[in-house]
Amino acid sequence: MRVEFVPDVTALCARLEVIRNGSLSDEQAVTPEGSPIELPGAETPAQSGRRGGSAANKVESHGVVWTPDQYALLRDNSTVSASRVRKVLDTLAEAGGERVTTTVLSDRTSVRDTEIRHALGWLTKFVKGNPNVFDSDQWPMGWAYGREVDPDNAFEFHYRMTNEQIEGWTSASVGIQQ
Repeated sequence: MRVEFVPDVTALCARLEVIRNGSLSDEQAVTPEGSPIELPGAETPAQSGRRGGSAANKVESHGVVWTPDQYALLRDNSTVSASRVRKVLDTLAEAGGERVTTTVLSDRTSVRDTEIRHALGWLTKFVKGNPNVFDSDQWPMGWAYGREVDPDNAFEFHYRMTNEQIEGWTSASVGIQQ
């Protein structure tokens, strides 16, 4: 085991942050005394014009149109997460193809944003856990985030359904109890 004396812990932490994700936050770019930390190859959000973190210009998935059997499996699931996913899909269908942020989904569904994220995580596990029904891990809706999607909040997800996805969902969701 190698032991090293580190005279400047703040600079070490900043160096490790650069190694971990390739960037520093504005707060990490200075020592507690306010002096800039200079690390080769490290660029702070202020230097790059980003709000922070490492949001890409645009990350996106268009989703797919599910089959009636796939929608039925979701429809017949009685978990709280399934109910929340159905609320999200209903809200996106009502939006008519427009992108809807997590914040707006939360307002329109009366489901907290953390609960929406949890439910969508559940949806991924649900799809992957039923490989005999789903031939891919795609959702029946699209999502996107990044600076091109929302320059003011590159980290907020935006969701939408295509006309085909809306038609598939609304046809399959007739009579569903939330």
